[in-house]
Amino acid sequence: MLGIDGGGTNTLCVIADKEGNLLGKGTSGPSNHLVVGKEGAKRSIVSAVEAAKKNCGIQISRFKVACLGMAGGFRPTGRAVITKIMRELDIADKVLVDSDAAIALAGATANNYGVVVIAGTGAMAFGVNRKGEMKRASGWGYILGDEGSGYNIGLKAMIASVRAYDGRGDKTVLVSKLASRLKLATMDELIERVYVDRMERHEIAALVPVVVEAAKEGDKVARNILREAGKELGLAATAVIKGLHMENESFDVALVGGVFKAGDLILNSFEEVVMKTAPKCRIVSPRFEPVVGAVLMALREIGVEIDDKLVRSIKTTLTNIR
Repeated sequence: MLGIDGGGTNTLCVIADKEGNLLGKGTSGPSNHLVVGKEGAKRSIVSAVEAAKKNCGIQISRFKVACLGMAGGFRPTGRAVITKIMRELDIADKVLVDSDAAIALAGATANNYGVVVIAGTGAMAFGVNRKGEMKRASGWGYILGDEGSGYNIGLKAMIASVRAYDGRGDKTVLVSKLASRLKLATMDELIERVYVDRMERHEIAALVPVVVEAAKEGDKVARNILREAGKELGLAATAVIKGLHMENESFDVALVGGVFKAGDLILNSFEEVVMKTAPKCRIVSPRFEPVVGAVLMALREIGVEIDDKLVRSIKTTLTNIR
């Protein structure tokens, strides 16, 4: 079976058997059809599958089931596009298309109930309760939301820097650090970089380590940006928790994405918000990466029980996909 994690940056594919043995992994370019179009998404999916087949050294022409967790997969239109692509490729007897958040939760909790908070270039929270009910919050994109995301943090850092440069805002070392990182002779060049060169969202999100560095040096502006990001991610998590009526339950809240590498600079405010709403929850690192979550969902789709033995098989064979 196939597990596929497709996004706006790259596409990961893992091949596994029904015992939970991970056999091989392939990587290709972006497969978010809103970014690269249907044909671009199709090419990336094919490339990732072929790379995984080559990696595992097994000749497989058709798979029993394929589960794809795709950016935008929670929307009916997005699901329809990916389903049509897989129908055209005709490489699996059964196809399951879901969101990238769904496979992230499945991987983080080994296909159990709970909540996952994703904070990379974008941000969102997604959860499933004991009844199987689902809810998401945030993830509205860089214009309408994504508070707490890498993009949002990077954007706030640039805004704080130009305000400080003008004398409209508090002084911050972000001015010099961002100028150095972006190779700007003066902050005035930031206008051209943003509006003429049109900085991509992932380029803005890549400024997060600069903010973290400044915060660790004690810069109040940088620390406040990260503190607010943690609060916003916490609010997304609590919206999901409340929507699923899990406030008094014990469950995992798994954290996925590069923003959380900021550690306590993000986590302290995040935990403060979440624990007020759900004091019995456990804030944890994910058990498996999202693409493994897609494998787990594929296995469940064909009636395989996700028990301790199967989870041990996945852990034992993780080296096959690294």
